[in-house]
Amino acid sequence: SLTGGGCTPPEVSALAGGVVWLTNLAAVNEGRLSFLADGTNSLVDLRALQHSAATQYPVAFEARNGGTIWIPQLPGGPTVQVALKSGGILPVAQMQRLGGITVSGMNVPFPVLTNLDAGFLSVSNAGAVSAPNLRTYAGSLICGAQPWTITGSNSVADLSNLQQLTGSACDALQLRALAG
Repeated sequence: SLTGGGCTPPEVSALAGGVVWLTNLAAVNEGRLSFLADGTNSLVDLRALQHSAATQYPVAFEARNGGTIWIPQLPGGPTVQVALKSGGILPVAQMQRLGGITVSGMNVPFPVLTNLDAGFLSVSNAGAVSAPNLRTYAGSLICGAQPWTITGSNSVADLSNLQQLTGSACDALQLRALAG
């Protein structure tokens, strides 16, 4: 297992075609963690990762510019955040619970996502997100909720099956559609 840090998270990065093999890592524990694959043929291989035990700090996965974060078994978690930008590859079809979604310039379906409670959503640059099984959303119990922001022409968040939306304890849930 891997345990993150406090104020400054450890970042595992594969850049400009670099490769990081963490093929036997089955779990991440509490603490801030960040994984990044940036650039064609860049790969962070976490094929055995099946569990995130983090409940207080973000565990972030970002694939961009043709990079790949390979986490085909991870079902997500309350603080797991995923970001897909400019042709990044990161399997999300198995993810049931997330703490944040960022999509830029891509169409990304989340077919089994049922829980984004207290999470954020950001879609931009003609990106699209769909979550047909997301039916309820409950805001954070702590202050400082991040808005849901959909920015730019042809950017879409299809949450058409969402039936119940509850704000946070001390902040209004902000849903923003900008510059489109």
